[in-house]
Amino acid sequence: MQLSNHCYAVTGLSHSFCFYVNAGFIIGEKETIVIDTGWNLESAKTIYHYAKAVAPKNKISTVINLESHYDHTFGNIYFIDRGAKIIAHKKTSLTKDEMDEYISSSNSRIYYKSRRENKEAYIYFSGVKPFKPDTRISKDTKLEIDNLIIDILLAPGHTDTNLIAYYEEDRVMYVADSIYAGFLPTITFGHKSLWRKWLETLEMIEKIQPKILVPGHGNVLFEEEIVYEIERHKQRVSSKIQEKE
Repeated sequence: MQLSNHCYAVTGLSHSFCFYVNAGFIIGEKETIVIDTGWNLESAKTIYHYAKAVAPKNKISTVINLESHYDHTFGNIYFIDRGAKIIAHKKTSLTKDEMDEYISSSNSRIYYKSRRENKEAYIYFSGVKPFKPDTRISKDTKLEIDNLIIDILLAPGHTDTNLIAYYEEDRVMYVADSIYAGFLPTITFGHKSLWRKWLETLEMIEKIQPKILVPGHGNVLFEEEIVYEIERHKQRVSSKIQEKE
């Protein structure tokens, strides 16, 4: 979906349990920057070829991972194999042991015995490989590529590895799981101090006032929808903090 002159969202990518994940890309004159790569290689292929269809002569030079969770990073290898460099939080990476453990546990949770015995999670995640970022982000960073200026902002809360990518020229923001649209935000990965930082991240988004926001999950948000979701997330995160006090 085209969001602005330069920004696109790829929504509804494969996930599980009536859930889906989003990605996106930003088009320059000669290069394309991809935002997250999906949960498997088939999702990565979808993102890659949508980006190529929009700007066929562009080099897909860079991937920005907005968090470390696998539904945002398992497609990285498809882009790495095609020459893209990975930018991510300094704590984001994928080891072979982590990958193998996740795929094995995913297979054990398959509901149907015949599919579980057929090891269909291994099919679903076929081709996923470990990676390390080429550039590790440890502070707010202004990324300049092909006349595009993208603000990479630390956004701890959902995890301590969350980042935000903001293209100010078009007022488009990609936030991964800092905001969910409609779905309940996943809070189980954190603790009180991290959840307090999540509230600060939400306030930062509110202060910047993006016109268009691509959440990690759910529909793309516009203007008043963004305001509503920020408030909904504040209430839910605040309630979780209070439960633990």
